[in-house]
Amino acid sequence: DWGKTKTFKFVIIAKLPALVNLSLENSLGKIEIGDMTGNVEIESNLGSVAINSLSGSYDLGFNLDDVRIGKLKNGEITMNLGSLDIEEAGNLNLSMAKGDCSIAKIMNLDAEINMGDLTIDEVDANFEKIDIESNMGNVEIRINKNAGFTFDGSTTMGKIDYPELDKLVKHKSKMGMSIEGTYGNGRSSVDVEGNMGNISIKIK
Repeated sequence: DWGKTKTFKFVIIAKLPALVNLSLENSLGKIEIGDMTGNVEIESNLGSVAINSLSGSYDLGFNLDDVRIGKLKNGEITMNLGSLDIEEAGNLNLSMAKGDCSIAKIMNLDAEINMGDLTIDEVDANFEKIDIESNMGNVEIRINKNAGFTFDGSTTMGKIDYPELDKLVKHKSKMGMSIEGTYGNGRSSVDVEGNMGNISIKIK
């Protein structure tokens, strides 16, 4: 009828072999992806994203998205604004401008977070490196008790909670602190540098 607003909804369903390479751009709407073994590139702006698993390499970019991912292997995620929830990741390079990130289990991580909280429920016992730079937000990491690592943590404004460490070196400033030490055999490394926010390292 004339004068009435009509709403249109477009749904695109594509069934692809899991091993193909996928390149996808989305400007508005919902993305759902099952299990992919090929290389995946995604650029998404404003919507929600649900991915079951990516076992190939990946390069994912999100802006104003609510992102939930099951299992990832090795790749890179860039998020401008939104939330990120990952069940399991291998080697992840992560860059977040603003938003919270939750990871249930991970092997290795290189992360830069401008504003937002990062929570990791378990770092694998055989990890090699966790390297995090956080400008504003809290960082909470739980590490498998069978791992061995050196820890180097600092915050300009905030506190650091840490497990019992050997070779402990501790410095306190007026509003922040720094901690260095070794847990177990010290084979791997955990480096966390924070500006404004608390850091928590726990053994699981």
